[in-house]
Amino acid sequence: MVAYSRYPSTDTTINAIQNNIEVAFNQLDEAQFLQGQLLEDVALAASGDTKVRHSLGYQPKGYIVVKATQPEHPTYASWDNEFITLNNSSGSINTVNIWVF
Repeated sequence: MVAYSRYPSTDTTINAIQNNIEVAFNQLDEAQFLQGQLLEDVALAASGDTKVRHSLGYQPKGYIVVKATQPEHPTYASWDNEFITLNNSSGSINTVNIWVF
């Protein structure tokens, strides 16, 4: 989390704007998607499941493939508080970067 800093002011218009900024800032800061983790250069077996430690400390809500060496993106097989298991059906080793959140 990042702390939002207000500019000290007695002007009601500036304070109203800062209030709106603070609300939007806090919503973004609390968004679970933004609190995820990028897992880079994850080598997925040519076929079948690969278990990868995500280090989030909670069960993910989802993932996004950011980069892959094969056109077929892996599919989710399972996840828990420590690991995400991805299935690669490309027939070739697929090295991926994934955002887990």
